Amino acid sequence: MKPVFSPSRAFIEEVERTFSIAYPPAFHAFCERYEAADILSDYPQLPRGKFIDDIPGLVAANVEIGSGTWGDYEMAIAGKYHPKDGTRFWDNVLPIYIDETDYYGFDIKKLPSDVVVVWSVHTTVHEFPSMASWLGALPSP
Repeated sequence: MKPVFSPSRAFIEEVERTFSIAYPPAFHAFCERYEAADILSDYPQLPRGKFIDDIPGLVAANVEIGSGTWGDYEMAIAGKYHPKDGTRFWDNVLPIYIDETDYYGFDIKKLPSDVVVVWSVHTTVHEFPSMASWLGALPSP
């Protein structure tokens, strides 16, 4: 089983400062609790994916979401494709967790709410009313 870590306080503060955005209080509390505690004892299903816990990982997730969201449309409409900037939050998703091809994150338009959206392939496919409901709905290992 691969280790699972929640993002550190330093990472969260760096993202908030760099991108002028604020994670919801529920995410701050979650990360503080599990920065030094055994997250798998409470959420054994988390090894299916990985929390984004560094800037390169966040930028890569943003590029993937941007490419999936706009790449096909851009090619169909303009006949060309432009690389997506990883410093932009595409489709209003602030990604926090990756599970295979799905990205979980907060809906930027609903912040400071902790509504968690699921982005897959090219669009948002589901919404959880809170971070707690998302964590409770993750499939078992």
